[in-house]
Amino acid sequence: MFKLTHTEKLKSTKEISRLFGHEARRVKAYPLQFIFCASEEDRSSRPVQVAFGVPKRRYRKAVDRNHWKRRLREAYRLNRDEYLLAEWPEEKPQLALMIMLSGPPPESFRQLEKAMKKGLKRVARDYLD
Repeated sequence: MFKLTHTEKLKSTKEISRLFGHEARRVKAYPLQFIFCASEEDRSSRPVQVAFGVPKRRYRKAVDRNHWKRRLREAYRLNRDEYLLAEWPEEKPQLALMIMLSGPPPESFRQLEKAMKKGLKRVARDYLD
C-alpha cells in the first residue's frame, strides 16, 4: 500500500490521551520519539493507526510545524511496510502510535528517514515481543 490511508490515521481523542498516560511505552530514535500502546478497540482494518506531532515550543510558525509533519508522514509511509508491518501477526491487537519530532530538525530527509527506520524497528521489536 503506497498511500497513508484515512483508516491508518489516529484521530480518536480517547486513544491519543491514552498515549500520554501511564500504559503507553516510549522509544527514542534521535530526533524522533515514538509513543505507542495497544488500542482498546479495533477502529480500522489496518493493524497500526498513527498520528504525528511537532512541538509548538520549538516550531512557533504553523507553516514550519506542518512542513515537518508532512516529512514525518512521508518517511513513515515509505518505511512502514518493511520495518513495522513485515511480520505482523494477526492475533496482535491494533497498535496506536504517535511519532513526534522531539529534537532540533534533521539536516536532511535522509537523516530523518534513518531515524524513522531505527524507531520503527524498535517499536516492532518492543510491541511484538
